[in-house]
Amino acid sequence: MGKQDELELLCSMVKRLNQEVGLPFWYAEVFVAYGGKCAYCDEDLLSNRIAYSAAMIDHVLPRSKYPDFATDQMNLVLSCASCNSIKNSQDPLHPGEDPEEMLKNNRAELIQRIRDEIQEEVKRRNGTWEKVASILRS
Repeated sequence: MGKQDELELLCSMVKRLNQEVGLPFWYAEVFVAYGGKCAYCDEDLLSNRIAYSAAMIDHVLPRSKYPDFATDQMNLVLSCASCNSIKNSQDPLHPGEDPEEMLKNNRAELIQRIRDEIQEEVKRRNGTWEKVASILRS
């Protein structure tokens, strides 16, 4: 599939999500861009109704610190509720970095910084969930 075909398919999905499900275009664009997976832990948010219900839009650069980027599509990612709550308003920028430049040219690096920062807490929560599930299912 060529780039043009792929782009047309993605645009078609966004349009259908808007027309058939009623998702706002900006929300559908983020969902499609991430293929329904959390940008931070790669959890499939389409695996079941509960996972889908926990899907959230997160701001790479927290809107509390960077209100000018609150609606910038480059600042939006799909996140599960757990990762979103762990990240909270953490700022992935290093001192002296330009927010606009980093979002435009180093967005993947910013997302990786967030992954690295929240990784230990994600592991801890997964371990707790596994223990609780094991105890209750035994």
